[in-house]
Amino acid sequence: MVIRLVLLIGVIALTWASECLAESASCLRCHDVCHGALTAQQHHEVSLQTMGCVDCHRGNPTTQRRELAHYRLIDAGHSWYRFPESDAVKRGQHLVDLLACRRCHVLAGKGNSLAAELDRLYHQSLPVEVVASIRVPAFFMPDFSLQQSDVDAVVNVIFAAGFMPQVSGLQPPQVVHFENDVDEENLFEKHCGRCHRVLTAQQGGLGTGDIAPNLSGLLSQFYPKTFKDNQPWDVQGLKKWIKNPRAIRPLTRMLPVVLREQEAIKLIDETWPLKVKEPLQ
Repeated sequence: MVIRLVLLIGVIALTWASECLAESASCLRCHDVCHGALTAQQHHEVSLQTMGCVDCHRGNPTTQRRELAHYRLIDAGHSWYRFPESDAVKRGQHLVDLLACRRCHVLAGKGNSLAAELDRLYHQSLPVEVVASIRVPAFFMPDFSLQQSDVDAVVNVIFAAGFMPQVSGLQPPQVVHFENDVDEENLFEKHCGRCHRVLTAQQGGLGTGDIAPNLSGLLSQFYPKTFKDNQPWDVQGLKKWIKNPRAIRPLTRMLPVVLREQEAIKLIDETWPLKVKEPLQ
């Protein structure tokens, strides 16, 4: 019985490998992965036996016309998304956490819905488009000034999440934020906006400054733990910070913001409301 089972598995594996290689035949006419720039080891030695070229790179293997064959192509540097244990994906996961991308974006089913849902990008965008959005960020997105290898690692993580989506069903409508004239009646614009920027669920983007941290998602679990002693931000801590920042961090350049109690409550409730929608966890 055991021998029959082993033989059956072997037959299935050979059949699968033959199908994959047949599917990749058109690609391999132009791309020699064993003797060209890419080695078999870079393809994890068994990838061409278990997956076809299009399983990682997309494209159309039924034609030899370059433009059609390379339709929605994913280049080699961004194809590590199919290998979750690769160094590129692990590095990307570290960067996503370090940069706190989920303070604004949903990625792998987790995050705040303040900006584009990154899980959709695998099916909607080309790698070059995702790279460009990181290199030249939108107005309220921080410019992380990443080196190219780090950008590529982040793209691999985004594609990995989109390829194996963690959530299903109806998604909330995408909020589009437009740049508006500064509203001096808005408490954030009036007291914080010259140094900070923030994306809000109700009022869109606020602030014009870039000399101080981006405060999007400040009171959520996805914002970096930059309060005193590596603690997360909460309402009470934020109120103390607004009143006297140097009591918490003596060397900070931020000056106290003179607000009445009700103004502080209104500022926090309008900018980081806790009742709008719980983040995806």
